[in-house]
Amino acid sequence: MQRVKPPLLFIEEKSSHSTEIEAQSFYYSKKSSKNNAREEEGSTEDSPQQKASNEHNEDHANKTSFESFDLSEKFKHLSRLLLTIPQMNCEIITEETSFKGTIQDINENAIILKPQQSPAFKISRKIIKDIRLAGL
Repeated sequence: MQRVKPPLLFIEEKSSHSTEIEAQSFYYSKKSSKNNAREEEGSTEDSPQQKASNEHNEDHANKTSFESFDLSEKFKHLSRLLLTIPQMNCEIITEETSFKGTIQDINENAIILKPQQSPAFKISRKIIKDIRLAGL
């Protein structure tokens, strides 16, 4: 095996120079570790945060899918969603045919639907059999 050639230029550092490193004098701990320590001390009561998270989990478990709603519940749900989500793609199934488009407005007796390539029109609630959400 052949030896590697020595470097052409060698820089020698003074060995008398020593660096002094100071140790860390303080640190920050996470707040969650303090909460865990309190729980380990024997606190068996639920804190207000735990109660709120338990209620949130129960509400989430009680939520049902849109498809399982009956027609009147679907109208209520869509009218609430229109306040937050302005354009919802859906399919409205009537006695004769079905329409696909975005819901513009929901009234007491009609839904205003706008298909992609057509002008908006009203569909009476009386002839609607089902509503399916295409995507949010």
